[in-house]
Formats: sequence, C-alpha cells, structure tokens
Amino acid sequence: MTQGIVSTIADNTGAVVAGGASSLGALAFAAGQIPIPAGLPSELVWAAVTFGPPLAYFGIAILKATASYHVTRRLRAQERANKLLEAGHAVDDDDVERHLDAADHHASWASALGHATSEVDSARKRKAS
Repeated sequence: MTQGIVSTIADNTGAVVAGGASSLGALAFAAGQIPIPAGLPSELVWAAVTFGPPLAYFGIAILKATASYHVTRRLRAQERANKLLEAGHAVDDDDVERHLDAADHHASWASALGHATSEVDSARKRKAS
C-alpha cells in the first residue's frame, strides 16, 4: 500500500519537476541566458532545453510501465503452469513447457529493465497471507 502511495507521489513530483525545468529552460533561452556553442543552430538548443526534461520523464515512465507489464506476464504464465501441474500434467507437457518458457522470457525482460521480480513475489505472498 505505501509503495503505491510513494510511487504516485514520485510520479507526480517528477512530472512537476520536468514541466518546471522545461518552463525555466524556455524562459532562460528567451532571455538569452543560455550560451549557444558556435555552429549549433539556436532552434536545436531551444528544443533541447524546452522538450528535454519532459521527454526524459516520459522515457522513464515508459520503462516503468514496460517492466510492470513483463512482471505481470511472468506471474500469469507461472500461475498457468502451476495450475496445469496441479491438474496432473507432466512437467514435459507442451502446454506446461510453453508457460514456463513464457515465464522465463518475461522474467528476463523484467530483470533487464531493473524490476526485481523476487520483490514482487514476496510482496504478493505477504498480501495473500
């Protein structure tokens, strides 16, 4: 519960900071306070200062959503494999192997995106008990 609240506050704070940095950057550019290196078009500097912070924030939000997607898909594939095993299917059954392979695939993506799946599993077990 508290992790959700902290995540919401962090997301909103990140959006406000990105918007504020973008506004300040645009104002500083308009006031001539940002030095432009020789040979660099001023439009490029303006675009970087104005749109850079929101794009960075948006990129991080996409990474978080992608990691959450892969964690959820891994958990669902693992649950399906467990249900098949409980129903009496063998471990080398095609359906079980397919779900276990999908769970491994999504676990590796979530890990590569920096989302610890073991923490999600332990939180889920605590919630269930």
